[in-house]
Amino acid sequence: MTGVDVKTNVDRFDINIQIWGNIWADFASILEVFFVGTVADLIEQAIIYGCGTTIPAVFNALVASSNGYIPMPVYADWSLNWETQNRVEVTDTYM
Repeated sequence: MTGVDVKTNVDRFDINIQIWGNIWADFASILEVFFVGTVADLIEQAIIYGCGTTIPAVFNALVASSNGYIPMPVYADWSLNWETQNRVEVTDTYM
């Protein structure tokens, strides 16, 4: 189960990689442009995976474990009953 329409736009100009050290670090800083693109792509992949796969799975597990009751934090021994005839499920097209 995955989410739909997960779109990201990581601005490569907002990523600032600093390489410090000796002559080898100076040589590596020349290649920083290539590192920034790779880092931005990895960040976008992590966002898409988290929002598209992990969050729906966690939400489905929380809903399934609650049995239709949510404790009210303001009052002890109170709970919100939100049971429905059909179980709640997050899919590609609806929640």
